[in-house]
Amino acid sequence: MEVTLEQGQVAARIDDGAVTRLAAHGVEVLRGLACILRDADWGTYAAEDVQDEVGATGFIRRCRYAGGAVEGEVRFTVTAGGLDAEARLICHAPLDVNRAGFVVLHPLSGVEGAPLTVRHPDGSTEETRFPQEIAPAQPVRDIAGLAHEVHGVPVEISFKGEVFEMEDQRNWTDASFKTYCRPLSLPRPFMLRPGEVIRQRVRVAVGARRAAGQTGAGAAAVPARFPAIALAAEPAWGPAPDAGTLAGSGARMLQARVGVGEWDDWLAAAAWAADAAGLGLAVELVGDPGDAPRLAAVLATSGVRPRRVSGIAPAWLASRQPEEPCPPGPGPADFARALRAAFPDATAATGLYTCFTELNRSRPDPSHGDVVSHGTAAIVHDASDAAVLQTAEALPAVFASSRRIAGDRPLALNLCAIGMRSNPYGAALRPNPQGQRLTMTDRDPRQGTDFAAAFAVAAYAAAAQAGAEEIALAAPSGPFAAQGPLADAIRALAAVAAGTPRALPVTAPDITGIASDRGAVLANTGEAPTTVAGRSLPPGQWLVLDEAFA
Repeated sequence: MEVTLEQGQVAARIDDGAVTRLAAHGVEVLRGLACILRDADWGTYAAEDVQDEVGATGFIRRCRYAGGAVEGEVRFTVTAGGLDAEARLICHAPLDVNRAGFVVLHPLSGVEGAPLTVRHPDGSTEETRFPQEIAPAQPVRDIAGLAHEVHGVPVEISFKGEVFEMEDQRNWTDASFKTYCRPLSLPRPFMLRPGEVIRQRVRVAVGARRAAGQTGAGAAAVPARFPAIALAAEPAWGPAPDAGTLAGSGARMLQARVGVGEWDDWLAAAAWAADAAGLGLAVELVGDPGDAPRLAAVLATSGVRPRRVSGIAPAWLASRQPEEPCPPGPGPADFARALRAAFPDATAATGLYTCFTELNRSRPDPSHGDVVSHGTAAIVHDASDAAVLQTAEALPAVFASSRRIAGDRPLALNLCAIGMRSNPYGAALRPNPQGQRLTMTDRDPRQGTDFAAAFAVAAYAAAAQAGAEEIALAAPSGPFAAQGPLADAIRALAAVAAGTPRALPVTAPDITGIASDRGAVLANTGEAPTTVAGRSLPPGQWLVLDEAFA
């Protein structure tokens, strides 16, 4: 149930028990405010036995979590001066959690790089700024209050009941900065014990708007070239792809990822299919540098030479904080040396196989490889349609940061999809047998739909703006399969990308895509429908314009 509470110039949109937008004087000052419980693998506990009460200026949700282990109540009250939020969590049975309490999301527009005053629990203050470049570690710690402006609107936020800190959520392609509890430096998971009561309060105060500069975005620059489209594949997703499927996909590369004991027949068949379909082959090894000679022997049986090779140890698939040591054992440089020796005619990639976060926190030396790579997932923190579409706002910053980390090396992006390929933050991905919108799962129900197609268009456009040479948008089969409208969108992108890049035919702020002398592929990543060339384009949808643009 979505409701909007208004008082004077303040309006709070509440959906599913959380504030999803707080605006003052028409300016978005908060992107989110919610009380959440995260499990030991960073999955979010769903609210159960929900009872909502809605008033003219107030909202109350009472619910349970984890089969009644925790009883929760959250209250939001809108005033002419801002928003008050109160939460109470009562534990009835032992429960291991990584987080329990309020999370505040700050928007990017008007906030990136802006001055910020931090109040600490001891009463001292600190003058700093929101990050401009994506911060690998927490940019602000030990928070009791924050004060800043958003497009001329003064905002003060106070926190009670726990010590908070901030992270740059653009690391995970979220379009926000997040202030949360409790500090990640404390042990986790931690146990909520029977009888324990958590009480927290967040107060947001806003002032009268002062004059501010323009808030609209200008027209996107015309990319110098378009990236090659790749498909990702691995044995866990099914049989090796066939040449016919690959040939008609619009892809130019197959990124085949294998682990120890998964090579022989599957990899040889995948290599042969890619070659028969005219696709280049990139082989990604999860194992040990000592496996490189065997990998070369397996590929020799197919008669196919890979264009690119890379490798990583399983320990490097897990996330770490920047101040923590690297995993013991072989690192990216060791794999690059071994793979270059085994495949002297191939380029060697370095980087991480997981999210941009891990690349940002464990930055490789670009000189150890010829190419730098990483992937992205849109549902690490929030699986709602709105949050996934908002990632289009963060992806340009993510890929631009990747480009800076890569230095003079090309950027070849692994799978960039809605779903999560692996979980660097827990023991496993979340199962999703009911096909729900869940965080941290590889089984997203929108895969293959027009919504996934619109996301792929946005990701491809952001990669083109960053000058990436390659991006994987789907897979031949399995949970990330290119099927239905998603397959259509990938073929359309490939067709338009074969032409000479040109400016987009529209400059609406939430319309993204690519254009060339062969047409345009566009997507609406905003919240409202719009009209493009006389055609309606709802949120989360895409379209193709066949005419050429001068």
